[in-house]
Amino acid sequence: MLYGACVHLIELLLWGFRSRTWAPLWLNGFWNSLIVLDTLSGALLLKGRRSGLYVTCLTTFADLASNLYAVYGVRHSSLGAGAADVVVLLAFGLIVFATAPWPHRRLARARL
Repeated sequence: MLYGACVHLIELLLWGFRSRTWAPLWLNGFWNSLIVLDTLSGALLLKGRRSGLYVTCLTTFADLASNLYAVYGVRHSSLGAGAADVVVLLAFGLIVFATAPWPHRRLARARL
């Protein structure tokens, strides 16, 4: 997750808020918000918090949905047409969702 935050931060620094000019403004905004969401989930996971796993799963799901929308809905493309980053994200998502039950049992609950 921290790697993803760094990637989005570098894109923001190099190319600005609209790093993907072909994408709608709200989609660029969401991708930029991943700097915060990915950092939050990574920090919570490093602290051993179960909430980090929840944020990771929600963020991964939202990121997958936004990228699939970008490929199919905005660019009217397919996964095989230059969308290698989305294929990698799909593989990462499958790993996250398949392995989430294992750390869920071992991570600490938030103390209220």
